[in-house]
Amino acid sequence: MRTSARGWVAVLTAAACCVSASCVSYDTTRANEYIGPVRPAAASAAATVAAKTVAVAPPRPATRPVADRGPIEIGPYEAIVMALDNNRQLAVEKYNPPIRRTFEQQELAAFDPVLSGQTTFGHTTGLQSGIGNQNVDSTSSTSLIGVSEFLPTGTRLGATATGTVGRDRVLGGQDSGRLGLTASQSLLRGYGLDVNLASLRQASIDSASSQYELRGLAIAVAAQAEEAYWDYVVALRQVAIVTSSLKVTMDEAAQIKERISLGRLAQTEQAAADAEVALRQEALINAQSAAEKARLALLRLINPPGPGAFDRRVEPRQQLIAKQIPLEALKDHLELARRMRPELNQARLQINRDDLDVVKTRNGLLPRLDVFVTLGKSGYADSFGQAAGDVFASRNYDAVVGVSGDYPLGNRAPRAQYQRALMSRDQATMSLDNLAQLVELDVRTSYVEVDRTARQLTATAATVALQEVKWRAEKDRLEQNRSPSLPVALAQRDLLTSQLAQEQAVAAYLKAFVELYRLDGSLLDRRGIAAPGRETVQVVRKR
Repeated sequence: MRTSARGWVAVLTAAACCVSASCVSYDTTRANEYIGPVRPAAASAAATVAAKTVAVAPPRPATRPVADRGPIEIGPYEAIVMALDNNRQLAVEKYNPPIRRTFEQQELAAFDPVLSGQTTFGHTTGLQSGIGNQNVDSTSSTSLIGVSEFLPTGTRLGATATGTVGRDRVLGGQDSGRLGLTASQSLLRGYGLDVNLASLRQASIDSASSQYELRGLAIAVAAQAEEAYWDYVVALRQVAIVTSSLKVTMDEAAQIKERISLGRLAQTEQAAADAEVALRQEALINAQSAAEKARLALLRLINPPGPGAFDRRVEPRQQLIAKQIPLEALKDHLELARRMRPELNQARLQINRDDLDVVKTRNGLLPRLDVFVTLGKSGYADSFGQAAGDVFASRNYDAVVGVSGDYPLGNRAPRAQYQRALMSRDQATMSLDNLAQLVELDVRTSYVEVDRTARQLTATAATVALQEVKWRAEKDRLEQNRSPSLPVALAQRDLLTSQLAQEQAVAAYLKAFVELYRLDGSLLDRRGIAAPGRETVQVVRKR
């Protein structure tokens, strides 16, 4: 009896261990959706990523916190950090990856052990033939407890313990106990890890896709913030240039008035000088309005804390500097774009997801064919306690082995699903090719723009120098009474236009690099900003 009991205990223990060990081990944890300055540890780890990927910028000193009121003193880097911290659309988008990960847990639940139980009670009275038409008066209650689990191999395991207590007026006690083990295995449809883990892997792909979508938005916000910063800086510079030009024009108008009073110039020269003053005043009004609009646009992006955000003054910490920025070869930017553009990585993830649909629907074409085994050991006695003990002592065994299956004639629905999955995967592949071509066009066009703005810097600088020489020459001729005032006004106007164009050229040059880095996907890394979705996705086909 002891040997038999120990054997059954060993069998049940082994079954329990098997069920527990079969729980799917799947890591659903991810790094949080942190978007902000690169931390020192992250920077050193990111330096080990695959070759030909742009290096992560070194960590920058922590930005000083912005007060709730008063002027805001920032540079382009601080503008990016503030925009990423305070952008409301980005804050909303950050919820999507953790929301998507709940679907992974939901799919993972298909492989969780299930504990079940059931209790029934019955009572029978009346005449029963075959035993002398005696009155039957019996009661019975049955309790069952079990645990079962579905494995990703297509196997279903279960263990049950059943106890029955019966009382009959004629026959007396009729108690029994039973321990059972069941196992079934899919041989065709539903067999294998690929098909049974497909939905879980698709949920994981959806989570990763949401991270790349978040990264794409972060890149766009960072680019908008830096470009808005330079727009505001150039707007302030234009206000300063126009203000200086207005002062020069007013001084010249005063000199012309004095010469008219001395009889050196005709009275008609005063109208031209006053007209130029009016034009400069008009230009100053327009420049001040443009600067105010640029300030509001920048404040909207950085969204500073505290009330009255749009009333705060912004003081740029970094000014426009006309210096050449190192430019990598075009092929390097194209390679970066192929590796780092979030849209391309999302498209690759979609192909992988559609490929899992092909795996599932291809398996659905097969017939269902399952083999199953049921093993049990029972005990019977006049009392439940004795029946439970007899389970281990008796030799009442039962075993059932069988095969079951089905196959729909025609199988049209699975075939349609399979064909749809194949076409969807092919469509996603073609979409990736089309998107890759558009990305290459974007990078090439932006690269041309960087080259244009670089050459424009030299041209505008030369224009300013020549216009200044021209203006001084006309001014000297006016002072020597060898020229009327109108050529001086026109020369001074041309000088102002060239100075404004030079400032715009410097800002356009800096913004062209921002746009190039945005289009090749490296802007965040070049600015020292960490964000999820940096890894390159590889297309994996399930054969």
